[in-house]
Amino acid sequence: MEEAPISIVLSIFQGVEVHLFNIQVITSLAVIVILIIFSAFISGAEVAFFSLSPTDIEEIERDKKHIEILQLLQKPNRLLATILIANNFINVAIIILSAFLTSIAIIFPDNSSLEFIFQIVIITTLLVLFGEITPKVYANNNA
Repeated sequence: MEEAPISIVLSIFQGVEVHLFNIQVITSLAVIVILIIFSAFISGAEVAFFSLSPTDIEEIERDKKHIEILQLLQKPNRLLATILIANNFINVAIIILSAFLTSIAIIFPDNSSLEFIFQIVIITTLLVLFGEITPKVYANNNA
């Protein structure tokens, strides 16, 4: 007799324990969310700065309120390097905290590669989707 697909999926996660309600888990999760927001702002800023058209720059020059933007755009290599370094530091912090969070919140069976797969799939998906792609698409449309 053939096993039902749901039984196969549930058997993969047999022995997994989840402990979500302690101060370390909640604090780590809050810090990760804050860091993803920072990563999103930085990714969006990168696209917003470098997708400004000459018309947009002229408008900023006339406005005189946003002179800081012009100062940043005068050294584009330095601006890009600063943005990329900051974003990489934040992304590394997110990955380290996510690995810590996974190790204290979810207990996987011994000799299981589920923890590694979980960290790669979930963390990478969240980071790429919410920290990189979505902010860049938004910033590209609203520079």
